[in-house]
Amino acid sequence: MVDLLVQIQMSNKGYVPNVEIPRKQYSVNYGSQATIPCTITANPTHTSVQWKIIVNGQEQNVDMQNDKYSGGTVNSPSLVIANAQKGDETFYICTAFNGVGPRRSIQTFLRVAGDVPNVEIPRKQYSVNYGSQATIPCTITANPSHTSVQWKIIVNGQEQNVDMQNDKYSGGTVNSPSLVIANAQKGDETFYICTAFNGVGRGRSIQTFLRVAGGPSTSAFHPSSGHDSSRDHSQSADNKNKCYKHLKKNLKGYKF
Repeated sequence: MVDLLVQIQMSNKGYVPNVEIPRKQYSVNYGSQATIPCTITANPTHTSVQWKIIVNGQEQNVDMQNDKYSGGTVNSPSLVIANAQKGDETFYICTAFNGVGPRRSIQTFLRVAGDVPNVEIPRKQYSVNYGSQATIPCTITANPSHTSVQWKIIVNGQEQNVDMQNDKYSGGTVNSPSLVIANAQKGDETFYICTAFNGVGRGRSIQTFLRVAGGPSTSAFHPSSGHDSSRDHSQSADNKNKCYKHLKKNLKGYKF
């Protein structure tokens, strides 16, 4: 008799909301709009909806004052996330409350598809004849698409950006990422790196070495010592000439 009375009282009072997210995982492309559906049935009708996310293992309320989010209301409980970023990739929970009490959905995971660009230079070394045009190929695949390309060179062991404002260089753009070097000189003989950026981050290639074959001989001058051996040869020839003239003068008049 008591159990029946309790059941009647509960029926009159209603029940906590039934909150459902249909799937345990959803996916969205980086930068696109994501919608995580939530359906609620309640008696009495629910009076509030609150979305929660998991951050560093802890539940936090989704800040619906942030323009990034919309929905999450009594009439439109599904959560809409604008311009999905990698930071939005986490677990979400839909909760609802009525006069009887609160109820929550299962956790669902939002996966944001996309990654930093994959940047490739096919070989670790390229060669070009002195004074000729060199091309160092670079291929880029990216989701989302890359928005910029930057070439780097190694100078004295340090990375530096290639100055694409210099007429010596061309290419290095989103549509033509390979680097073209006009009139290759010995100073162009170094390591090169291709990098590309998209909304997720920056990707980079391996280092490749450009060898410049031929060109003026550098054997006469020794940068390490600052010593010019060609000057030694010139001075030696001058000394021999002076010695010969001196000897010829002193032997003048002698007969052999």
